[in-house]
Amino acid sequence: MSHPAAKLTFMTQMPPEIPDEHGRPGAGRSRDARAEDTPDSSDAPFGLPVLDEVPELARMLERLREVDRLLACALDELMCLQESSLAETATGVPLERWLAVVARRTGADRRMLATAARACRRLPTLHAAFGEGRVSWAQVRALALAVERVPGHLDDLVDAEIAQVLAGTQGDVGTHPGDGVPVEPDDLVRAVTWALSSLRDHEDEPERRGLAPAEDWLAMQPRLDGSGGQLHGDFGPQGFAILDATLNDGLPAPAGPVKDGPGADPDPGRARSAGHEAARHRAARLLRLCASSPADPRGDDAPEEHAATDGRTSDDAGVTGLGGVPGLQLRAELSTLLGEDGLPCDLLTRITGGVLHVDARTARRIADRYGARLRVILVEHGRVVGVGRASRQPPGWLAEAVTALHDTCSEPGCLTPARRCDVDHAQPWTRDGRTDVDNLAPVCATTNHRKEQAGWQVHQAPDGVRIWTHPRSGVSTRTLPARWRPPPRAHPPDPPDP
Repeated sequence: MSHPAAKLTFMTQMPPEIPDEHGRPGAGRSRDARAEDTPDSSDAPFGLPVLDEVPELARMLERLREVDRLLACALDELMCLQESSLAETATGVPLERWLAVVARRTGADRRMLATAARACRRLPTLHAAFGEGRVSWAQVRALALAVERVPGHLDDLVDAEIAQVLAGTQGDVGTHPGDGVPVEPDDLVRAVTWALSSLRDHEDEPERRGLAPAEDWLAMQPRLDGSGGQLHGDFGPQGFAILDATLNDGLPAPAGPVKDGPGADPDPGRARSAGHEAARHRAARLLRLCASSPADPRGDDAPEEHAATDGRTSDDAGVTGLGGVPGLQLRAELSTLLGEDGLPCDLLTRITGGVLHVDARTARRIADRYGARLRVILVEHGRVVGVGRASRQPPGWLAEAVTALHDTCSEPGCLTPARRCDVDHAQPWTRDGRTDVDNLAPVCATTNHRKEQAGWQVHQAPDGVRIWTHPRSGVSTRTLPARWRPPPRAHPPDPPDP
């Protein structure tokens, strides 16, 4: 398989390495000399002149890209060997043993290679994109695992969805202001995965009708010495979202990674401390709920007399009955709630990545059952009204609408759930930025306070796509909202009449 450099985004020839007096490659050139060797950005590594100042970083990035190119070649050869069974017939040793003994692949690696090979055989678009360097091995792995759960008779539809998402995220359409700026790898995977889940849920909807939802359960395990005990259980999306809304509202410390600034790696020690504090908060709140609210013998079907009016409950206020839990937040297409399609919906949470997926039937049942305690955010191409320049702080309904368009913080690579984030203006409010949905997105508190100090500039498109640019380094990346859709393909004009 050939890998033409012209097809690889940002791929350029690495500058020659000149050793210093200690023999270290690349360190002997001064920054001024390296700048002279790079008259324009087209000659710089990956098209970024700043990488000439750090040749070690440029070499590391190039070698990681080279790993992907080699893995694409290896996967092609693996697919041929799987289809022909040549390895075993010619050598008498199964292909898997060759991978284990000579290539030193672990069992998990061998299974992942086999899964990726099956996905690439099923999906020519994914196979071609990997061979051309448009997706990485990490993205192929994630998509292969998602495709594994999709019935084979949907392969043509799945392949078309992948082609449309790749075209929309990599600038082939040419109608988006962010075309040409690379999309965050996780966002591309999420966009494809959501498209696959919508196909799968729509296909499975008739089979699910009449089936009872999975049963929630909770076990209590006392310690043998009588000093206490533990709780453990399993809950579906509906039950888990109720627990999240009840126990995680008002957590004193962030539930996500704790970091020192935008793009920084999380501090494991601080994250453990924050997690322990959050766990203590949940335990104390659960005990207060149980102490102030005896079990209702009437059961789940009894009328709910204490529905929350504003969706929130103070930690210090007594909670009377299970009707006082904070409100749930459901993100759904209007057509789904009307029963016109089977697109999946999401319950937004403060933990577990910020979202719990439910099928259309479950979403309609939740809407019927929880009524006033359920805040439904209807998504239609990401269009929600705002309040312009009237206020810097978005009102509660607008803040919830903004967070409903995202699963997590909109900073590249940040996994803090959107419901635990601040609402950020892409164009700062102090510089005439509007408090409207096309200028707002969730960011974690760390990023909100430090992104401008760190030199990041943010541009937001009307569909919620954010372009993050670091002018000094030249690095740019795009982040996509949770329900992003690729723009429709541009059709060529009709030929003129002869």
